[in-house]
Amino acid sequence: MGAIVDFFVYKGRPERIIPSDEQSMEKDVFYKYIGNVELAEVIIIFSYGNSESSSSTRLNARLRRICEAMNNVHKKIMKTSDPESFNENEYEYNKYAFVTYDYPGYCKSHGKFSQESLFESICIIFDKISREFPTKQILVWGRSIGCAASCHLANKIASNPSHFPKRPLGYILQSPMTSIFTIFIDADRLPWDRYENERLARETPDWGPTMLIHGTDDALVPFEHSMRLYDILVGEVGLISIDGGTHNSLFSTRRLHDLVCVIVKWILKLDGFQPTPAIGPDIDKSKWLVECTSNTYTNEHQ
Repeated sequence: MGAIVDFFVYKGRPERIIPSDEQSMEKDVFYKYIGNVELAEVIIIFSYGNSESSSSTRLNARLRRICEAMNNVHKKIMKTSDPESFNENEYEYNKYAFVTYDYPGYCKSHGKFSQESLFESICIIFDKISREFPTKQILVWGRSIGCAASCHLANKIASNPSHFPKRPLGYILQSPMTSIFTIFIDADRLPWDRYENERLARETPDWGPTMLIHGTDDALVPFEHSMRLYDILVGEVGLISIDGGTHNSLFSTRRLHDLVCVIVKWILKLDGFQPTPAIGPDIDKSKWLVECTSNTYTNEHQ
């Protein structure tokens, strides 16, 4: 039954590679970098939605915009926090870089797509990045079906930390589902269910710092899925509720700066840095919820 579910989930893209990007294979998993990974202090492993691929022009453009915006916001925070000692000429601009990869059966990765191969592929990439860049921080970011890969990795590392070279700085879950069946049926765990993020969260609710991002008008994966995960997870957990946001519009141009401000501030918080003066909404407490409209933030609940 699981194979049947995987068949309907799978929407792999044909092979189409962008030659100018740095790209390679690791154990039959194709991956590529976006941004300057050698200079970056934080490498973000991005797991995309099921109708995308690492060679998608739209996905590449979106991640480049996010990466550039994150570097710009980081620079602004450093400059305003200590304007006297900030040196524009000596400041290293490339603080963040992305690595995205193809799931088995997608684009240039070998093999057949399934829940199990999806989970195996993120473990391969995380191990690769951890060992190749041991001094850099790693952030794990999943979108839609990619959140299942991120949640699986979080559960595995929390359950068996000695089996992994390091722990991620944190996890970002963008438009996550509690499971594939609960998108269509409002019920507890069902037989043959797949991509069971809620079950994994209940098994290891303290898997590490987690930020959830979800649109209130998401017609594919309802906003309530993120609320359930937010209520289950413990420790450093935040939720950005995007007013009017849909499944594929969260990082639109008008919201990009606001969202990136919260993300960068959160990353700096996890790394022990407190911006002065304060920028963006209050996320100082361990559990926070922020509503993001087109122009403002509101702290709904902490």
